Amino acid sequence: MLPTYENQITVADLEAFVEKQGGRSSKVFSILGKSATYMNAFASEVGQQLLQDGLKYLDERLNKIVNMKAIDDEIAEYRAMKSIMDSWAARVNVYLENHNKVKDGGGNGKTSKI
Repeated sequence: MLPTYENQITVADLEAFVEKQGGRSSKVFSILGKSATYMNAFASEVGQQLLQDGLKYLDERLNKIVNMKAIDDEIAEYRAMKSIMDSWAARVNVYLENHNKVKDGGGNGKTSKI
């Protein structure tokens, strides 16, 4: 789930996180900052439509592949789009993991990278 107004990081969340994590907190803040524009794009109406279009495209190609009706170009298109969608998902997951770390006050102290 993408962060919404209800689960935004508050000043109190930031203070608690910095208190618990100390100097390590800057790494998490850096990751959140680098991916904020990306996440805002996905949270937008246009971003949501692009995601839906990508998933529909994948589904159409996969159905042809499973039914043995895909030509080589469609198989290549599926692989390329799957790679792109996997990359997007990894970025979203890293952002959410770090967002939740701050919301929860620090978690285990490990930081994921984009």
